[in-house]
Amino acid sequence: MALNPGGERLLLHTPTPDYGVIEWDPVTGTHDFSVRVTDQSGATTEFSWQVVTDDDAFVFVDATAGDDTAAGDIDHPLATFAGLWNRSFAGRIAVFREGTYEVFATADAPSPILDRTRTPNALVGFPGESVTFDMSRGHFRTSIPRFGASDFLATGIDFVGSRADLRNNRLFNITRRQSRMTFWDCSFDSNTAGTDPRDNPGAITFMSDGGYHENIAVIGCRLGSGAKTQLIVTFDSNHVLLEGNRAVGVNMPANNGSNFLNAKDDTNNLTVRNNFFQGGASSAITNYNQITLDSAANQELCWNTAIFDGMGVSAAISINGSSNTPAATNTYVYRNTVISQQDAFRFLGGMPPSPPLFEGNAYFSAGRGVFGSDKVTTSAIANVELAETDFGTRGEFVGSARAMHGGLAGAEVLALP
Repeated sequence: MALNPGGERLLLHTPTPDYGVIEWDPVTGTHDFSVRVTDQSGATTEFSWQVVTDDDAFVFVDATAGDDTAAGDIDHPLATFAGLWNRSFAGRIAVFREGTYEVFATADAPSPILDRTRTPNALVGFPGESVTFDMSRGHFRTSIPRFGASDFLATGIDFVGSRADLRNNRLFNITRRQSRMTFWDCSFDSNTAGTDPRDNPGAITFMSDGGYHENIAVIGCRLGSGAKTQLIVTFDSNHVLLEGNRAVGVNMPANNGSNFLNAKDDTNNLTVRNNFFQGGASSAITNYNQITLDSAANQELCWNTAIFDGMGVSAAISINGSSNTPAATNTYVYRNTVISQQDAFRFLGGMPPSPPLFEGNAYFSAGRGVFGSDKVTTSAIANVELAETDFGTRGEFVGSARAMHGGLAGAEVLALP
């Protein structure tokens, strides 16, 4: 087993291709793993787990060489998504070979239900091959309270299109309290918000249904330039990581799903880190923090870059947009870069007692740079307001701004000499 092959090394903030990847030889059996992480101050934490590898845990689908009556192993793959979904491959890892797959369950109930007791619980694009899911007939949803979609993975798949008959398009409509759901290295493009989008359309939506969703990760995913909804919106969610996601050239129509990343209600223990947005929207990142269930607490927004055209009067990064419920407690907004044709940062929320800590950010704003007084700043790690010409096309410092502020403010991390 190898973690970042090549031995111990210093990890800067910029991820490498093997960042966070653990590899081992594919030998059938039971394997025990332990990983110890040590930070620059010498503090350590250790994680241990067990993996059972088994060829029978997989089912393969091949749009070119498959047959829906086949066994589904790597040498005898299925052919279509519907062929996979209408047979019993409960809890399997479904691996799709290169091709385009039309997503639907049946003609009468086109949107597939995620249910690990009856259907696969991982959708994987074969490494190194281009796999596209055509979403024009069906979206993924949860339905069964007892089982649902916990322990779900989607990775290496391009999700294209959306249904034309729904008021609010949610490609993954997640309800019924789920745990441990991961979206990694996926893209979403050419989707619409819906015919009358007033209720949180999005590529990935964790909706309110009592209790908390737990352990959500959206990592290294992308919105294509034809995407018209937010990448993710969370309600009533706990332990959420949104890291390394990208949206370039995206311009969204106005609705309540026209954000890039949206922690809307009761999102706790949230990290929004190293994401990049370039385009027009209501916001690039918003922690709306409307409290409907219990609380919102322990949130950090850091190392993100937003090159923001805006939409009406809007801010690239907006915190505590709900003015009639308490602001989230223990919130940190630091080392972000914003180039905004509207406001850069907006801090609202009419009910303290815990204003966010705001430090080390770099920004240009054609509107109000930082709007709203519900925040705390420190002089030791200053925020810097600069001219638009102090930034390059990717939000990096240029000219004298680089010498003065590089490595001290904003999302850019300078390479070690």
